[in-house]
Amino acid sequence: MEERIKFHVGLDVHKDSISVAVVEPGRAPGRFAGKVAHDVSKLLKMLAGIGATEQLHIQCVPPTTILSMRMVGWPTPTNTS
Repeated sequence: MEERIKFHVGLDVHKDSISVAVVEPGRAPGRFAGKVAHDVSKLLKMLAGIGATEQLHIQCVPPTTILSMRMVGWPTPTNTS
């Protein structure tokens, strides 16, 4: 059975910005994907550039963007705090 998750995405949410890190499953090192303004539409655009919704496993600290992302149909991030 093929694994659906292609990328693990970490979101570090701050008042004015969201930092995004990405790692592929396995032992490959993660990479910093960028920083966006604390704006859900900009975040969703960045995530769409990383991969399709069903390919992403998103973790968010703190979970402040969960409701907004759920409202537009993206998977619910996991709170790791």
